[in-house]
Order: sequence, then structure tokens, then C-alpha cells
Amino acid sequence: MQDKIRSAFDKTTLPAGADERIRRTLTEAASQPDKEATQMQKRRARKAPKLAIALIATVCVLTVSALALAISRVELVSTDMGDYIEVDFQATDEDYVELGNWYPGEIPEGYTLNFVSDPAYDYQTIQFENEAGNYIILSVQGNIEGGQVDLDNVTDTQSVAVNDEEGVLYTTVTEQLLFWTDGARGLGFSLKTDDDAIDLTAMAESVEELDEALTPTLSSGYSQALEDLGDYQITPPDGYEQATFTASPLSSGGGWYAYVRYTYENSNHDELGFSYESYNLTEDAGTGVEFGNTPEYVLSLQAGGSGYTATTVNGGLAAYYPMGNDFYGLSWVDTESCLVFLLTSDTLTMEELVEIAETMTLNG
Repeated sequence: MQDKIRSAFDKTTLPAGADERIRRTLTEAASQPDKEATQMQKRRARKAPKLAIALIATVCVLTVSALALAISRVELVSTDMGDYIEVDFQATDEDYVELGNWYPGEIPEGYTLNFVSDPAYDYQTIQFENEAGNYIILSVQGNIEGGQVDLDNVTDTQSVAVNDEEGVLYTTVTEQLLFWTDGARGLGFSLKTDDDAIDLTAMAESVEELDEALTPTLSSGYSQALEDLGDYQITPPDGYEQATFTASPLSSGGGWYAYVRYTYENSNHDELGFSYESYNLTEDAGTGVEFGNTPEYVLSLQAGGSGYTATTVNGGLAAYYPMGNDFYGLSWVDTESCLVFLLTSDTLTMEELVEIAETMTLNG
């Protein structure tokens, strides 16, 4: 793997003054997987259920009545992995599902809303807390793969009914967790709490769809993130429309880290992601040695892993590489503004992504 990465970087020209230590650092860094990017793509992917796991583990598919099964678009699957239990919502079709706006009609006394996440990548969470610090978290997931929850130290498992659909309530040494589906809509729901006095089934029964969306807690920082990093825009291919937008300003990232992320989809539900974020790589945290923010160094950290292909965007160095779940990424950097840009897709080629990247403009 390192030979492949070294070969790719050997095709580029390091800036004057770059020494062998930088080149060695590039190679070592590029051999480490980009876990954050992989997790992000895992959450986005809409793929077939993992049949291989079903062949080697005990799988219990929790279904509803025969009539409901006929129209169910999502199933709740519990897999005993030995040391832990994996709970997953598996889609029975690949049709796009509108996430909707969900909220519990009955909230236990003493609990108030304290966090609403962005409804990004077909997933949203809503959190409540009381004065003692106990929490209740409602999660809603569309019919995607990649939202598995691993449960350790399960002490009890019960089948429950939620609005005539079968669910499962787990008790661990620290939490209660209830999972259920809306099979017709193709949505999966969960509630979890560290308060053993809460009746999660009753609360689940009260969850209903709202006419208007809740305001994400961090949305006030979106405009600040655009001000911090700049309002960069791409021209997506014909048929692609913006689906999600999230951002986080420098003030939320320790004064140096911020990001802006867009996703676009077409009528076939093919997805294109565009994001950019700040970086601060002027020093090695262990030695304090400066590396100079070379494009090669930044891209080695961004690409990370095998299959790296060196290319260019508007004449500058770029990296094309696999990100997992059939997604590929194209990264390029702007060392003057200290920004790294990323396009992701599971259908577009490297050449097509480069063409899109070269449409990027800075508004304002």
C-alpha cells in the first residue's frame, strides 16, 4: 500500500525546501484510513442488506402482521454478534424516503428540549434533558444502510407494540433503548434514555409528524461558517438538486476548525457531496516541527488509504481515492486560505468530478 502511495506522490513536485522527512510523513499519513469520511459515507449509502452477516450470525427479523409485511419498506433486524447485539434498520426497497418532521406528543415531566440535529443524510436526532442531567434521545432514520447501533451489556430484551407495529425494547446496565419502524413510510425510529423511570413505549406511541420542521440547534452558526470560510459554490450536473446543507463556524471548532457541507441528488437518488473545511497542519503535534502546509501533506491526510490517484484541479494538485460503500472522493487544497475541498459520488467518474470541481466559484 505504501509503495502505491509513494508512487503517486513521486509523480508530483514538492515545493522548494521540502525534505525527505516530509515525503516520509506523506507516505505514513496516507496509509491511515480517513475514519471520519468513511463514517459519513456509511451513513449516506443506500445499499442492499448485509447477507453475509446473516449467514454467520443469529439473525432475528422483527416483522409485523402479514398485511403490514406486504407493504413494509423497512425492517428492524437484531443480530447477535456474541459480545454485543447489533440493531439495524434494513430497507426492503431503494425508493427515496422523505424523512419528515417528528416529535413526541408526550414528554416526561421535568424534561425539556435541548438539542435538534440537522436532518442530514436521512437521519435526525432530538434530545431532551432534565435538571439532573438525564437524557432522552429520539432518532429518526430513512431507509438507508449504515445506521447500525451496537448494544453492549444487554440485560433484558422485550418485544413491544408501537402503534400496531412490532418493536423491541432493550435494557442495558446504563440505558433503555426502544427501536420500532413505520414500515409503510420506510422509516426507523429509536428512543434511548439513562432514566429507568421513563416509559419509552408510551412516549414512542405519542411520536407524531409535525407540519413544520424544527430549527436545528446549530443553524445559527451556518451564516457564520460561510463568513469564516467563504461561500463557495459548484455547478452540479443537470438533474441534481441541493438536498442538505450543514456547517459549523470557527467558534465551534476551537477557533481554527470549521466546515461547510452540501449534498445534491437527482431523480435516481444518485448523490453528489461537496464540502470544504479549514485545516491547521503547520506543526507536528509530537515534535513541533513545521511542515509548511504543502498540498501533498494535506492531501495525504485527506486521502488516506489505498487506491490513491494523483490528478489536478485547475492546474493544482488533487487526489482521487475510494472512500468505502462504493463512494469515491476528489480532494484538492487551497494553501493560501487553508481550505481543503472534497467532492464525493458513487456514480460519477474521476473526470466528471474534476469537471465539477473546476466550476467552483467564491460568492461575495
